[in-house]
Amino acid sequence: MKIDKKIYNYFHMHPKERFIISLGMDAREFVTGISRFVSNMLLIQHQIDDVYGYNANTKLNYLNEKEIGRFLEDTDSKFKCCSWIDFDAKENLNEISAQELSELLYLAHMKHHYRTPFYPKLNNHFVFLTGENSSYCKLYFRDWSHVAEVISEKIATGFANEMVERNFFVLTKKSSHVKIPNEIVEELMKLFQEGLLFSFAEVEQKRNHYEMPLWIMGDYQHEDVLVEDFAKMKRKQAKWYLIYSKKTKEWQLEHNA
Repeated sequence: MKIDKKIYNYFHMHPKERFIISLGMDAREFVTGISRFVSNMLLIQHQIDDVYGYNANTKLNYLNEKEIGRFLEDTDSKFKCCSWIDFDAKENLNEISAQELSELLYLAHMKHHYRTPFYPKLNNHFVFLTGENSSYCKLYFRDWSHVAEVISEKIATGFANEMVERNFFVLTKKSSHVKIPNEIVEELMKLFQEGLLFSFAEVEQKRNHYEMPLWIMGDYQHEDVLVEDFAKMKRKQAKWYLIYSKKTKEWQLEHNA
């Protein structure tokens, strides 16, 4: 049984180790959220055929800014399934040592860092790790403030897109949405540290507002186990709700005691 990543989303944050586990965010969505910070991508694991950037020292392919844009527009799922680490200048790839290369390959294979996921020679800000099943990913952030930006953008956009598809919103385009204010994002960040699942399909239209239930799920590494447990959890009333007011066009986070 698979989680439809267009509908169900799970995030579990680990601030001390600077990473989050996600079920529901693919590479395209992630890169769209942080594209202005990424100039190049070193592909540490991929199945993309038409990649022209190649570094002889590491024997790894890479994407420059132009190619990143091309793959973002492509619907090919192979890009969604690749693992990568960003870097500043391609010349610096020639300075990568054998030890550092072995750590990068370990990172790609084991989906966890050996010493650190951040390398001075690359000056990377992010690491994106996934496998053949692109609904699971592990995301490293050097600057933890980027986490809030990426996830809040995904929630607001996904919420609005779901409402447009159900003809609840009258918007000029599907991706139009109202941003979630920082104070609510900060509260959501606390919940994400407990392992939070939300479902755009579960959004309900009330008289004066729309509400989306949020479930605290805990720590999960495997999609099938999460789906099985969520099926049981869903029968109970959610403890938290993200609410969007029809009248004021404002967001609110409510706790159901």
